[in-house]
Amino acid sequence: LAACEIALLVVDATQGVEAQTVANCYAAIDAGLEIIPVINKIDLPASDITAVRAEIEDMIGVDASRAIPCSAKTGIGIDDILHALILDGCAPGGDEIAPLRALLIDAWFDNYIGVV
Repeated sequence: LAACEIALLVVDATQGVEAQTVANCYAAIDAGLEIIPVINKIDLPASDITAVRAEIEDMIGVDASRAIPCSAKTGIGIDDILHALILDGCAPGGDEIAPLRALLIDAWFDNYIGVV
């Protein structure tokens, strides 16, 4: 989290806020990160966006009125997430003429060892 400025709080629209969600969000808050709530899996029939917004506010204390509903499967809301990252993020500093340097963090899932 030390290399981050913003954290996306991604919550499943069918399962709501879970224990690891709370723990990770508090770690991001303690690190001074801007929190952008995202409600994922809105394409599923059991999704309940209103209830999940209430859970985010009640259990974590983060304002969820601007939570972004999305579906990673269908692509709904992805543009809204990117716009929120641009609008809420801090402008990068540095020399505009110099070559771009950035920290890239990547993760993937391996069936044998889990998230890498």
